[in-house]
This record gives sequence, structure tokens and C-alpha cells, in this order.
Amino acid sequence: MASIVSIITDILIFFAIYLIPALALNMIYGYTGLPNFGLALSVAGGAYLTGFLPGRLAAWIFHIDPSLNYIQDSVYIIRTINMSLQSNPLLSMMLLLLTLASAVLVGMALGLVASYPAIRLRGTYLLIVLIAMAEMTRLIGYNYEPIAGGTLGVSVPKMLGWLNLPVGAKNLMLVGGSAAIVTILVEKLLRSPLGRLLRAIRDEDNVAESLGKDIVRFKMKVMTLGSGVAALCGALHSLYLGATVPAAYTRTDWTFWPWLMIMIGGKGNNRGVIIGTFLAIVIKRTITIYKYSVAHFFPFDPVWLERIFMGIILIVIMTIRPEGILPEKPIYLRGIHKREKERESWMSSLRSRLRVLSNRITRASNTDIPKNIAEEQNP
Repeated sequence: MASIVSIITDILIFFAIYLIPALALNMIYGYTGLPNFGLALSVAGGAYLTGFLPGRLAAWIFHIDPSLNYIQDSVYIIRTINMSLQSNPLLSMMLLLLTLASAVLVGMALGLVASYPAIRLRGTYLLIVLIAMAEMTRLIGYNYEPIAGGTLGVSVPKMLGWLNLPVGAKNLMLVGGSAAIVTILVEKLLRSPLGRLLRAIRDEDNVAESLGKDIVRFKMKVMTLGSGVAALCGALHSLYLGATVPAAYTRTDWTFWPWLMIMIGGKGNNRGVIIGTFLAIVIKRTITIYKYSVAHFFPFDPVWLERIFMGIILIVIMTIRPEGILPEKPIYLRGIHKREKERESWMSSLRSRLRVLSNRITRASNTDIPKNIAEEQNP
């Protein structure tokens, strides 16, 4: 029973973590039409900030020996910080909020940088540039230790250690609450006039521009905002792991999997993205947990099962249902749609009355013609 509960908790935590970049990608690509294949850039940026800022700031607050090397002695430093944070809930929450807010700002800055090629390039050229930027960020974090520990990573303070709850419950509360807030905010944003404008830019940017809309500025805003949301995911992932490991932020995990999620659920539709994310996470975590138990069934190393299944799922979805499980639907404005339905009903009623009147006139004229002919033959 405990094993089942832990597996369900694990799936829910990863579902909440991956839902955030999937929603960000849906906002950038599904609504605006910008194919952001550099999503890992923002996720890694948020994770690196989480590995860099809160531990050093807490070490300064608690007057930990400054002669210690933060990277090499991170285990000792973070253990000391965690002991101090357990007795100081207010400082822990302030440090947590500061970390998450800073991660969002870093992600927005990276998104602003990435938006310049996004507004100047199209198609394959844009994909290559964004993938290269994301890979460059991963390699910098992997090889430059002062940022996030390099190849071995760096520990992160446990800022919810003061809660008297199981570790899984604390992690689920943190990432689940964050994912719920992001989902509500993104849904409200995309249902606003801005969301309708983004759809117009995606469908026909020349028409939107002819109506006086600055499409370049709006594309930059969407890239910046979406990257900030994705960076929040990187921060939450580091807090969940208790460490920032640059090698973990690959394009497969943090670009291709979110793309698969919106392809499964349906782009331009947040409900579809939620469904697609959940299904993809169930498959992904099931493979991760049980792949070595079924290794004898495959003639290759089971470490490749996840990527193989990802490719198979993508091929099946794009062949059978390319629009996703829940296709995008037209937006109906409450007042305008009601008036349109009333006008349509009135026009339908008017057409019916005119049709009846036309039939009566036709019948009347048909009965009068023989009488006229008879009168002409017998004057």
C-alpha cells in the first residue's frame, strides 16, 4: 500500500512540475505560433538561480564561515542552513518566495534575449537558434562550477523543513499549489483580449498588423512571459530534488517532452494540455520506475525505453489524431455570442416567414393563370 501511495505521489508531483512548462509552451506556440524549441533554456535558468542564490544568501544571514567553499562544502553548509531554517518559518517562506520570484525574473530575461531571433527568424532557422541557445546554457552550467556546481551539482536549502509533514506531502503541496496558480493565471490571461489577439497573430499576423497591432512587441512579450513561467518550473524541480544538477536539464526532458504533451492534448487548449501532460507523465514515470524490471524483454539497454516510447507516441498521435485529444475550439464571447445567436434566430424566423409568403404568392398566381387563359379563349 505504501508503495502505491508513493508511486501516485511521485506521478502527481511530476505532473505538477511538467504542467508549468507545458502551459508556457502552449502560450508561446499554441496561441502565438512561435515554435520555441529552446524551452530548456528558461527551465535551466530557473534551476541555476535556485542553486546559486538561496544557499549563499542563507549562509550570509546565518553567518556561516565565509572561508568555506560553497560548492565543495555545500553539503555541510546546506545541512547547517536547514537546521537553522527549521526553527524560523517566516525566514524560510521569505527565502522561498524570493527564490521563486528571482527565478521568474531570470527566466524572463532569458526569454527577452531569445525573443530577438524569434521575431527575426522563421521555420528551421528559428528552431536551430533556440535549440543552440538552450544547449549552450546547459553546457555553461555543466562546465562552470560557480553557478550550480558543474558536473556534480550543488545542494539546495529545504525551505519547507519547518512543516511537520512527510517529505512527499510537502513537495506535492509546493509544486501542486504553484501549478494550480499558474494554470489559473494563464487561463485568465489567454481568455482575455490579449489571448484573442495572440490567436489572430498566429493565424494571420499580416491582418493583425494591418489593424494597427504591433505584432513584434506582442511576440516579444509572449516569449518573455512564457520563459518566466518555464523558469518557475526549473526552480520547483531543484527544490523538489534538493539540489541543482546541470546535467539534468537536457533538451529531451525539458523541450521535447513538453512538446509531446501539447501534441497529445491539443495545442491552443489548456484543458487539452492538462490531459496530455498527465498521460505523458504516467507513461514517463511508469517507464522510469519499472524499466529495469522488464529489461529481459528487450534486446537493448532499457535506459532507451523512454525515448523510444516518446517517438512512438509522437508518430501515432501525428498520424491518427494530429489535432490532439481535445482540439482547439472557437472562442465565444458571452455577450457578443448571445446577441449573434439572437440575431441568427431572428433571421431564421424571417427567412421562414418569407418562404411561406413566397409559397402563397406562387400558389395564388398558379390558380389565376388558367382563369386568364380561359377568358382569352372565350371572350
